[in-house]
Amino acid sequence: MPMKSNLLKILLILATILNTFIHLFLTPVISGKDGKDKWIDISISLHKDYSSMLNVDEIEMARTAFYFIQGKGFVTDVAFGRPNFRKETLFKSAFRPKLNIILHVIGLKIYGARNISNAHQIPQNYFYYYGLFLALLKVILFPFSVLAFWKIVSYIFDKKLALLSTLLFVCYPPVMLYINVFHIFENIALCLLIISLEGIFQLLTTKHIKKSILLISVFSAVLACLLRPHILSIYLFLIFLAILSGIFLKNRFYLKLGLLYALIIFVFHVPIFYQNYKDFGSLFLSTQPSLEFFQGHNPFARGSWQPGIWDKHKDELQKMFDQEPNLPYLNEKEELDFYKKQAIKWILENPEKELLLILRKTAILFLPYNFLDKNFSIFLLVTYVGFVGFLVLFTLNIKQIMQSKEFIFLLMLLIPFVAAYFLNIYFFVGERWRYYGEPFMLILAIYFYKQIYLQIFRRRTQNV
Repeated sequence: MPMKSNLLKILLILATILNTFIHLFLTPVISGKDGKDKWIDISISLHKDYSSMLNVDEIEMARTAFYFIQGKGFVTDVAFGRPNFRKETLFKSAFRPKLNIILHVIGLKIYGARNISNAHQIPQNYFYYYGLFLALLKVILFPFSVLAFWKIVSYIFDKKLALLSTLLFVCYPPVMLYINVFHIFENIALCLLIISLEGIFQLLTTKHIKKSILLISVFSAVLACLLRPHILSIYLFLIFLAILSGIFLKNRFYLKLGLLYALIIFVFHVPIFYQNYKDFGSLFLSTQPSLEFFQGHNPFARGSWQPGIWDKHKDELQKMFDQEPNLPYLNEKEELDFYKKQAIKWILENPEKELLLILRKTAILFLPYNFLDKNFSIFLLVTYVGFVGFLVLFTLNIKQIMQSKEFIFLLMLLIPFVAAYFLNIYFFVGERWRYYGEPFMLILAIYFYKQIYLQIFRRRTQNV
């Protein structure tokens, strides 16, 4: 037994090193083939072209940062894929996360923004160093997230299975391959999410607030939410669960913990609320959800992302735009509220189609492949089958599981998936939103297979 545990530890260390190597030195090359974008090559490069691997969002946010340095505030010169009806070149925007823009402000100042004359002439060299910085940050955070993951699974598994589960997490395709520099902030945010959740697990087991654990957990939660605002949905579910448990179970510690996390996370988002109120006259975090909501709920929605919807259905969409002749004169908040209203209108007028769309999104969500290239993965298939098995097991044996000491941990592990599912249904199915539920789906799938194994083992023992 000790020898097997030591072997698992060695494999875990090697897998973590391999994961680091892939994210620093392996470059997935994207190239068009038969009209579709596919990953067609993975090449080793000690001088990785981080700039070309960055999402175009980063380039757009860097331009906003350039304008911010010039004293123009949070403005943009692009419509982020949607039709642009405006006549002005620059307009105020709350589409992208503020923290990401501030990171570019800091980066450009360090790089030397004074030597850049035009927002569209930011050197590729800058994006190389920026991408390298983010990749290194992910590589630094990843071992801590692996350690946190191991601690989390140790609450419900024995030592050997906890090590095996952690090894599977490190080798899990979305973690090791699918989410690379292209979605680097998803990588960083997931690491922070796991570290934060492990801190919550510790606080729940000790049942008293240890300042060091609370500080690390809350800071990780705040940073994850600021980098990727949709992670807020996970913490909203967690906080709601804690407050609800505190009230109905009369557990003051749960109530205190939930309110504390809610207060701290809210305080760190106050500057964003203030800036958006200053720019648009209303309190909100981002205008992006309204556009994504429309892309997930319209006559042409098919459940997954459709980047070509604007060109493919140009004539049909024009009829919708004609309903609002003031579109060229609306600010970004008002414009994207128009999109949101159109989505709500379509849902109310087509409830049967919306229900079918939800079912379609659910089916797509559980397809065992990477949405970027649609390559089938047996690893994902086994995980998703096990996870669905867990949901059935959890539902059928809810009373029995509620009496076990594992219940609160299993419930918390389920919440990231619930939040990820909500995001995919509310918007459309995407790799970056499913990603936050993936590690916890893996844990719960392993839990299910463990229960099946124990059932088979017990029957064999009884037969003997």
